Amino acid sequence: MLPDGEANPPTKVERSSERSTNLFSKADQASLLLLAISACDKELMAVIEQSRLVEPEDEFKKIVQAIGGILAEFDRNLIQPTLRRHPELLAEAQANRLI
Repeated sequence: MLPDGEANPPTKVERSSERSTNLFSKADQASLLLLAISACDKELMAVIEQSRLVEPEDEFKKIVQAIGGILAEFDRNLIQPTLRRHPELLAEAQANRLI
């Protein structure tokens, strides 16, 4: 740690909201993405529920793991970059149980 006292201002300031990996310049397009992911999430959950009834336990576990991986990638590659740029859509994402 540096001692208290005067310091030089930072030479560069980066904000996470300005990252090039953030998605969608328009909030309405970002909202459409969240709706599409929500619909996809519901369909994948239906696949899990149906698989629970008809698949052997070991196969069911593999299906759940594979779908879980897809949902994690949706979050990492689509949802989080979109919400960083459009935090005003956070309530919408929460209402659709995306986060």
